[in-house]
Amino acid sequence: MGNSITESWAYCHPYLCEMKFSQNELAIDKTYDEKLRDRIGTLSRMIGKKNLQLTLVPTYGLKKSLYSNRIQRLITMEDLFKDSMEDRAITPRFLRNQPACFN
Repeated sequence: MGNSITESWAYCHPYLCEMKFSQNELAIDKTYDEKLRDRIGTLSRMIGKKNLQLTLVPTYGLKKSLYSNRIQRLITMEDLFKDSMEDRAITPRFLRNQPACFN
């Protein structure tokens, strides 16, 4: 088990992080959805966990589609590069206020 809050959270809630570059909002179609499901299945078998969180980091956001609901966490470029005192805290914004798995 890790010694930081982030490592502990990731240990309890494993996730697959997909980073995608695009010129516009990313649209998930049937083919890309199949690739994501295959990656989730492969990683799940490798680590022995079935409840993986799918996190997407697109360049310009995610376009709503029939397949976009598969994404459980969306991290925008704004989340990564926003320059404010609040965002300079040790824990990244997207990991704050997550349910604790270890008390």
